[in-house]
Amino acid sequence: MTVRGNIRLFDIDVILYDLSDVQYRFLLATEFMLDNRTSIRRTADEFMVSKSSFHRFLHNDLKHISDDAYCQIKVLLRKNWEERNNRKRFPVRK
Repeated sequence: MTVRGNIRLFDIDVILYDLSDVQYRFLLATEFMLDNRTSIRRTADEFMVSKSSFHRFLHNDLKHISDDAYCQIKVLLRKNWEERNNRKRFPVRK
């Protein structure tokens, strides 16, 4: 899976007024996460939402709203996971 470039979530063929306020806020957070290549925790802290709610949105709701954004998020989460595991396996000694 490769990232085909950054997408703008507002270019999606979604009628934004059909989304709840929470879903709209999570879409903004998703766009922030893709633009800045941040983790779920850092994005949730930035938007003052819980990590578990944002995680649930990414894996349950986003794939129904935008498949392209969901694929890009999966690639980013996989990269973050691999970097985390590499830090565990090869810790930096001080």
